[in-house]
Amino acid sequence: MPRATRGKKVSYSEDPLAEVLGDELAPEQHVHYDDPDDNDFDQQGAPEEEDEEMDDAASTEDDGEDGFDEDDASEDDRPKKGKGKAKATPAQAPAPRHTPMASPKPIRAAIKRKETPSSAKVTYDNRAARSRQKSFALPDRVVTINGYRPLQNERMEELYKWWITYSIRVCRELCADGDKLWPKVAWPEELPFAQETAMLSTAEVEIEGSGQLPWTQSSLPLWHGPFQDQKLTELSPFQSLSVEEDFPGKTGYITNAAHSIQSLAWLPNRAGNEDQILAVSGHPDVHYEPTSVFEILQGKQVGHIQFFRIPVSEDQVPREPKLASVVLHKYGAVWNLIFCPYGCKSGSRAGLLGMLTADAKVRVFATEEEWLKKEEGETVYIDLRKAAWEFEIESGVSAFSWVSHEEIAVAGNNGSVATFSLTDSGPSHNLPLQLFPLMSCAVRAMTSCGPSFPHFLQVYGYDCSLKLVDLRDPVVETGTAPRARKMCYASVWHEYTQGVLSADDGNAVDWKSVRAFLNHQQVTQHLGSVTSIATSLSHPLILITCTDGICDIVNVMKKTLSGHTVPQFRRHLFQLDYDIHTKEFRMTDGWKAEQINLTTSTRKKKGAAGEEMNVGTAPAFLKEVNVGKAVWCPSVGCAGWVAVGMSCGLLRIEDMSRGVEGAPEEIEMLASAPIF
Repeated sequence: MPRATRGKKVSYSEDPLAEVLGDELAPEQHVHYDDPDDNDFDQQGAPEEEDEEMDDAASTEDDGEDGFDEDDASEDDRPKKGKGKAKATPAQAPAPRHTPMASPKPIRAAIKRKETPSSAKVTYDNRAARSRQKSFALPDRVVTINGYRPLQNERMEELYKWWITYSIRVCRELCADGDKLWPKVAWPEELPFAQETAMLSTAEVEIEGSGQLPWTQSSLPLWHGPFQDQKLTELSPFQSLSVEEDFPGKTGYITNAAHSIQSLAWLPNRAGNEDQILAVSGHPDVHYEPTSVFEILQGKQVGHIQFFRIPVSEDQVPREPKLASVVLHKYGAVWNLIFCPYGCKSGSRAGLLGMLTADAKVRVFATEEEWLKKEEGETVYIDLRKAAWEFEIESGVSAFSWVSHEEIAVAGNNGSVATFSLTDSGPSHNLPLQLFPLMSCAVRAMTSCGPSFPHFLQVYGYDCSLKLVDLRDPVVETGTAPRARKMCYASVWHEYTQGVLSADDGNAVDWKSVRAFLNHQQVTQHLGSVTSIATSLSHPLILITCTDGICDIVNVMKKTLSGHTVPQFRRHLFQLDYDIHTKEFRMTDGWKAEQINLTTSTRKKKGAAGEEMNVGTAPAFLKEVNVGKAVWCPSVGCAGWVAVGMSCGLLRIEDMSRGVEGAPEEIEMLASAPIF
């Protein structure tokens, strides 16, 4: 019996996001007949009743069907190979039909004429990944969505959400009871070099800003809320929206930072009951036109760094972010911000912040507590006239990283790496401690493998090569990973798995062990290019941002250390869309968890002789939907907090460890192994 005649009735909406988001279906629905062999079908809440007219159509089709259904036949009933035996002809699936722009034909009439319903095009592959591809006709366009339904059931999806929050909560408590991975270092009260700063009045701020500061930007229109009931809000600069109002149980805020966000940095070593501080930087103008990465700023240009203060409630839930202070400078756009992970707190100094600016130099300055502790609604403006440290090399700096609280490493456009000391106050303080060539091209990203291996540096170049170098002997101790064919934008160190996470040429995230650097394992796959990967020292979960507007959360431990026996899942934190006609944004929440399948059985096989080859196309996405940076909060008490910055100027802060109250009994297994 052909599979199409034995199916059960399934309802689905024409909107491609409604089914994936799990919201209520639209009033106008169409039906298609799913494959009963697909195990995940009955577990998704499909109706169980049979269609009488479907059975009538099945009897008419069986009379004229010469094919043999191998899936239903036993081994004895299957035709044997050899002479004189009838050759079995597999049932041919109906040819795919293009989705018409007009309204679809009634399903019952289509079945009586033995036609494929025109309201959907479904492709089955039960022996491979059991995925579905549906094409939906929307006004003036056709949207294709790959909707995956995990083989477990919706219960497994719900459990995975519990696993995320419970894992963060338990790991955070373990870190709070044990030793701190990053030791706190108390610097002397006086720095080796004094920095020059000055408080600015409102009139001076308007003169210094010269129309390029964020408060001169216009409001941002944003659609938010449940997918079936979204509302439009005009977000003024520094205005915030509560995520909990749209989705009860979530704790977080969406803020309009009013400038293109390129980098984020949390102030480390803050107590759980203290207000958390987030530094935000990027290009001053949201609508700027990107230039060459090798273009070095000549002269002076206004730039700024924002410091947001996030109050903490009694149960360590984030409150509405407030703009505490803005640091103005003349060094242009800020491309990277990194706080010294060891704290370096002393007296009135809150920490040491390093920044890479458009003039291809790295500067380090001290952030003061008085900048961050002002009354509600007040914002302090500081003019940074001279930083405490300034490091540069001849070709210009393209990346930097903290090696320790006394050393900082920088990489140049000529592929060389240099280390500088922060404690040397002599005449040679601006000379590097080490300077050695490593790459044959400019360096794109560089990160220290601390705290386990602070003397290891992972360096990624524009020639698509990734190298691991030991600063104790950089000439000899150097490992090189297999060269990719596409530029990588993110490369980070993952402490729990003792490995390096980086993106490859197929928009997948690879994990490479520091002990076997030449080998790698794929962790997850994405449609857009990976822009950043966020890791934490308090839990093994990572956050991945992409150019397609999607932010995913994944547990790396499941893939790397479970021996492929535990299903690997991921969940969209949100997805950002943009309409080029109305200039409006849309943020979609409430995505279901989906299983990641990276096996070779899901890949396209070699076609038959004479078949037209379809190489596919690499998708391109608008710069407005780019999600550029994500960071986990390093403070143990707030380890579940995450900050995500977007190129359009939106900043999202959310606590991922909320919602574990009343967890089901299956979650108790995590008490013995929380990282899994």
